[in-house]
Amino acid sequence: MPASPNDHTTSAPVPLPDKRSRWSFRALLALQAQNAFNDNTVRFILLPLGTAVAAQMADVAGPHRHYQHVLLALMILPYLFFSPLAGWLADRFPKNRVIVGTLLLQTLVFILIALCVQTRSLWPATAGFFLLAVQSTLLSPTKTGIIKELVGPARLSFANGWIQMSLILAILGGTFLGGWWYDSRLRNALDAGADDASAPWLAATGPIWILAGATLIALALALGVRHTPAQRPDTPLQARLLWAHFGELAHLFQRTAIRRCAIGATFFWAAGAMVQLIIVQVALDLTGGGAGMGSSASVMVACASGGIALGSMLAALLSRRRTELGLIPLGSLLMAASALFVAFAPPGTPTFMIGLTLLGATSALWYIPLFALFQEIAPEHERGRLLASVNILNNIGMITATLCQLAMIQSGVPVSWQFALIGLAAGIVAIYVTRLLPGDFFRLLILPVIRLVYRIRVTGKEHFPEKGGVLLVSNHVSFIDAFILSTACPRPIRFLMHERFYRIPFFTWFLDIFGAIPISPSKAKDALRKAAAALEANEVICLFPEGALSPDGKLGEFQRGMEIILRSQPRPVVPAALIGLWGSWFSYSGKGAFTGLPRIPKSVSVAFGPALDPTTTAAEARQQIASLLGDLEKKQNA
Repeated sequence: MPASPNDHTTSAPVPLPDKRSRWSFRALLALQAQNAFNDNTVRFILLPLGTAVAAQMADVAGPHRHYQHVLLALMILPYLFFSPLAGWLADRFPKNRVIVGTLLLQTLVFILIALCVQTRSLWPATAGFFLLAVQSTLLSPTKTGIIKELVGPARLSFANGWIQMSLILAILGGTFLGGWWYDSRLRNALDAGADDASAPWLAATGPIWILAGATLIALALALGVRHTPAQRPDTPLQARLLWAHFGELAHLFQRTAIRRCAIGATFFWAAGAMVQLIIVQVALDLTGGGAGMGSSASVMVACASGGIALGSMLAALLSRRRTELGLIPLGSLLMAASALFVAFAPPGTPTFMIGLTLLGATSALWYIPLFALFQEIAPEHERGRLLASVNILNNIGMITATLCQLAMIQSGVPVSWQFALIGLAAGIVAIYVTRLLPGDFFRLLILPVIRLVYRIRVTGKEHFPEKGGVLLVSNHVSFIDAFILSTACPRPIRFLMHERFYRIPFFTWFLDIFGAIPISPSKAKDALRKAAAALEANEVICLFPEGALSPDGKLGEFQRGMEIILRSQPRPVVPAALIGLWGSWFSYSGKGAFTGLPRIPKSVSVAFGPALDPTTTAAEARQQIASLLGDLEKKQNA
């Protein structure tokens, strides 16, 4: 399932990247992947080992029985309590030295775990696993914060993409290898005549010693990372670092939109933690805690984690032009359906594995745009502080999920019901976010259909301001102009619509979802005031200045409503022209709109012109659109 939610970037002076810096980044890429690989490999070695030891204990009701919950809690707690200390280290000392120090700690801890396993001391080895989680916590902000110093700002997104991809692959590889390696050696030990009490320890000892040796490779790579200056070398270490960050949660909850995003992110991480624990329970039920338990659990976790990777890539592709908020309700609905699919699938079967993959993919599909929204709306000067608070909330959610799943086991709740409860929770989330984002949700469903029906050619998108209020003005030739412009525009649009459309019952609901503003001759001022308020809120408002559909396909005279809006709220004016819809079933061509057989043109062209000054008159805007229409017609006839 997901890796840690706790990585965040610290600021740093940025030198020009040189050959040494590029080599240092490659070394960082390798050592952080190795760190994640080792942690997950040893986890899925200790997990079946602890389960096997539990089977040998007389008191199986003790902590051994719930060893998977202990391991997950030990992974989370260091991030909850030591993240501020990790941030202090990243700022107080040169980051390359912190990296070397933490990787040296990793080597020492692995040696400790190996010695404990060799001497058959499970709980000291488990304490060593906790120290590994502490080591990862201390490394986290340093390895993330040094990236910009090594590659420079221009290649920061590219570098972060490689870091995340290698991290996911390392987690998947460690998860799969740990369980398979242990089970393979356990069978060999049993085949060689080892007794049931000795075989689990023999199976775990060799791999952990090999992992301990492999940590020396990462340590050697760390020694070659370029020196970076300390950010705040005079910052003293204060005891309040261990508890002051909990007070930041109150700041996180002060703003409604930020609070909602934070709670949504916490649900994602909590659900991920619960799914991991249910998977381990399924593996225990399938194998009885014996041979095959480790590989069974690791394969199922790898399916869910692989699904998260696939869902993340899909969300990135669908949001390549803008953050696609419609994925949040859609993804949560699909997550609810996927959880119910898993609940009814026979555990351990290919159908069950497919369900886990779908569950991971659909959860990422809504989490990625949700967290992108959080990053967008968080004020820049507070972003780091808010991210740290979200990390605290995420870890609290994961601990809570661990306790809830433990309570369900104690109460005898079947695995199928546990997945069904996750589906029910996701369904409630889906209903809530759909009510918050109905317009984005239906845009996501409808606009792809428009793209399938029409081949829309768009030019001039680079003229559209990325942020701030914008008044979009366009010619008006058909009843579906709004859909075409919404598909072509790089930002969501709210339209001023004639009030007569609001007399159609279905359309009233539909237009309200999309935030349309009704306008009529008797209430024109009210509509223009609402449009100005939307511009002030940094939205894109589209106005058809002709005031009605073109009766002959030609550009009509513009009314002065746009000038009234701009006097109240001066904002850039983007002219738009569209051709190809005159003569369609939705235009007044021929016998009128919606008469005869549907006539749908194969292609439509939309052109956005350079943004005009807020002092632009209606006549000047008309002239610009006429010019754009002329250019489009020339291209069409060429």
